[in-house]
Amino acid sequence: MIDAARVFIHDAAERAEHEAKRAVAAVHEGDMLTTQMAVLKRFAKRGPVDTIALRRRVAAAVQSQDRYPFEAR
Repeated sequence: MIDAARVFIHDAAERAEHEAKRAVAAVHEGDMLTTQMAVLKRFAKRGPVDTIALRRRVAAAVQSQDRYPFEAR
């Protein structure tokens, strides 16, 4: 199911960006911190994703099939 994959990838990218910011902040300070945060912001740039709608479609698929879509039959 593509919707579930998109939600997972979006959430994983957010977690990775958050952890990268923590790592950069732990290593740099001052002007270098500002510069590295700007680089990270440019690197982590991505378009908006409506995860609420995607999650609702995943939930609808679960309800209609009466099982999780990735379960083995």
